[in-house]
Amino acid sequence: MKINGLCKGGAIVVIVISSIVILYGSLNAISAMAIESTIEKMKEDYKNNEEQFEKFATYTRMMARISLGICISFVILALLNIILSSLLLSGKVKVRIWAGVFGLFTSLLVGGILILVGKAETKTIDEMANKNNEPITPIFENDSNVNNSSNYDL
Repeated sequence: MKINGLCKGGAIVVIVISSIVILYGSLNAISAMAIESTIEKMKEDYKNNEEQFEKFATYTRMMARISLGICISFVILALLNIILSSLLLSGKVKVRIWAGVFGLFTSLLVGGILILVGKAETKTIDEMANKNNEPITPIFENDSNVNNSSNYDL
């Protein structure tokens, strides 16, 4: 399957923005893990207000873990999107809709819309007829304009 320039541009945009999402998600995941380790070190400083510190530590750990889960899921989605877009660029993907749908999530709608709007060249009637070694016959009796060099898309 050959894709046109609009679809190729969308795949390139998706790959670039997904790479940025992976970098940003990795940095946020590292900072969430650093927050958890910092809380353990702060425990010694707040021996007088242990009850208040435990409430603070519980909520902070909870938010750090939620943030870590969200970051990891975005990184996995972006990796999947990079793989799909690179396969789309190489022409190994049969259906470009999956790459476009995943591109909508990680590329701020731009790359996914470009992939979905772009067209893929499909086989023409001549290519299909030559595959089976059969001549193309007109569908209607008075359709004499149909010949073996037509470019009608299926």
